[in-house]
Amino acid sequence: MTYLSARRLARASFGLPCFTLVALAWATGCSSSQTGGPAGEVSANDGSSNTGNAGPSDSGVANSTPDSGGSTSQGAIGDATVDSARGSAVPLDGGVAQDSSDATVSDNSSGTIEASATDSGAAQVSEGGFTDGGLSCVGDPVWNSSVTYSDAGQLVEYNCNLYQNQGFAYDLDPETHNGQYAQWHLMGACSNSDCAMGEGPWIACGNYDHWTTGSYEVYNDVWGGDAGSQCITAWDGGHWTLQSTQPATTGVKSYPNSGFVNVNKTISSLTKFTSSFDITVPSYGDWEATYDIWVPSEIMIWMYTSGNVGPIASSWDSTGKPVASATDVDAGGHTWTVYHQNGGTNVISFVRTTNTTSATVDILALINWAKTQGWIPDGTIGASQFGFEISGTNSEATDFTCNSFSMTIN
Repeated sequence: MTYLSARRLARASFGLPCFTLVALAWATGCSSSQTGGPAGEVSANDGSSNTGNAGPSDSGVANSTPDSGGSTSQGAIGDATVDSARGSAVPLDGGVAQDSSDATVSDNSSGTIEASATDSGAAQVSEGGFTDGGLSCVGDPVWNSSVTYSDAGQLVEYNCNLYQNQGFAYDLDPETHNGQYAQWHLMGACSNSDCAMGEGPWIACGNYDHWTTGSYEVYNDVWGGDAGSQCITAWDGGHWTLQSTQPATTGVKSYPNSGFVNVNKTISSLTKFTSSFDITVPSYGDWEATYDIWVPSEIMIWMYTSGNVGPIASSWDSTGKPVASATDVDAGGHTWTVYHQNGGTNVISFVRTTNTTSATVDILALINWAKTQGWIPDGTIGASQFGFEISGTNSEATDFTCNSFSMTIN
């Protein structure tokens, strides 16, 4: 059994790495903020000379009606090819292309669709536009606002959708700048289950690498003796994943985490201190998923325990197991076994009686419960974090994922 001693995490301060993508080509993008599919320009060869221009709508469908008589056509998003078969128009990309005439469609340098029509038939669009899922986004980069995307045609993933750069994009959110005349074109939803979320990623393999994103800081935090390698990839403070390779030896090796470095509020001044998380964890190894709250005594809140680990305590039984200071404690929305050590360091460990990979915790309720036991005074809260405290992974490269995490303190 590895028992976890109270720790003062040593933080080394290093400059953060800078990641920049170098574009291979420059292209010109239109500046209009209008969204929707490219216009379809249609001329009818049905015995009349009437023509119509298709204009896009916000939904990505362009409608047109000839000036007088003639055929009616709807333009569609993206590059297009045409099936010569006659019948109803059924676009493969989720856009709509309907015409009472056969149409030949070509892509030109301005990105619009031009169609010339005969007197009957239909066009079928084969690419571009939003799909009903099915796009594999594996291998495409995740959008990052600090990167200049100047290579037209580059695909990027953002919030589980795939977008294509239409020209030049810098610090322009694909979700709000997509469509005709915009810098990004929505290709469709990613089908792979592990699609990226939000902006990112920040990737770090240094022992004490850390990244500030919004109000959160993400730490790689490989601090223990005899530690192996570990790399962390983060899209924001609430979504990050890591791969850790640690030997099955005694002692904590790392505590990759996200949270607040210094809350700097007294316990009595708080009206709310809650947190929610959702994680994906391995089926082996010696580790726990835990909150680490400094008040300034250390309060640990173990939500998931794996393998040969256990909290520190004031005493141990004849089998070497820690002796609990309280059992079946209902507080903060869960039931806990609580361990307390107050010899040299003051550490309180709330260990959930059953493991969970997704929960909301009223942390203030746990802190106040500890106060009522006389274990902590009305201290000032410092670091408040959530992550994985890893003692060993059987020397295997092991993945841990924080799918979502949030913390509210006021």
